[in-house]
Amino acid sequence: MKLNKLFIASSVIALALCGCNHKSKENNALSTETFAYIDSCKYANVIVKAEVPLAANSVSAAIRAELISIVKNALARDYEDAVTPEFEGDANDMQEMLKYYCGEKYKRYVANSREDAVTREAEDYVFTYEYEMNVQKDKETDDYVVFQCFEYAFLGGAHGGVFGEGPVVFSKKDGSRLATAIDTSNVVAIQPLLKEGLNTYFFEESGVPNEGDLFDYLLLNDSIIPLPAYIPYPDGDSIVFVYQQYEIAAYAAGMPAFKLPISKVKPYLTSQAINVFGIKD
Repeated sequence: MKLNKLFIASSVIALALCGCNHKSKENNALSTETFAYIDSCKYANVIVKAEVPLAANSVSAAIRAELISIVKNALARDYEDAVTPEFEGDANDMQEMLKYYCGEKYKRYVANSREDAVTREAEDYVFTYEYEMNVQKDKETDDYVVFQCFEYAFLGGAHGGVFGEGPVVFSKKDGSRLATAIDTSNVVAIQPLLKEGLNTYFFEESGVPNEGDLFDYLLLNDSIIPLPAYIPYPDGDSIVFVYQQYEIAAYAAGMPAFKLPISKVKPYLTSQAINVFGIKD
């Protein structure tokens, strides 16, 4: 479950470039369509793939609108507080919106990479600036649907980084987005479970001998492990926790992630999460 770098396979992007890829509806599953953009040269690569539901009813329309907003806001912002001017075309035309925002980002990356090469007086050696975004449906039941929304950027230097909204959970009852999964007042009470999960990540799954204390591997100011910034999300009978790079550990540790049984996590969930996840008493 280690997530060290976002990777969008170029072959998948190429298939989507022919237009929208509509997924057929099975049972109560949301029908989706996929939009994509790719542009590349020696100075910059920009690759975006976004899967969103078709607006078949009020629920899927609400989920689609929220995901499009996530994509738009992510593409519009950039490093050094750069913000792309608002897209003035048809707000419902996602392919044109992608073309606009991605095109602006690509031009900015190319210009900055060129400037970086000149500044370093090393025009023969170019740092290829990279930006990738992947929005994809991951988990779905009759109660909820989970989309993974990750971005990756490399702007020169030692390495790039993964960021973005992360997991986004929606209720299929009304299309609302889950705001909080774990009640923050329970951060102390849930410590044993967080330690259990992180021990699994750092020792059992990695194959590293369980020598020393877990906190030797964490970069924390005290003994309280924070809840992850990314919202924990359901996967069958488990809840998945994912930490961002540098959030609790060094870059080399990747993105610490683990599953815990819903039965163990339930006492610490918010009432909204219990309702969205469809957890019964």
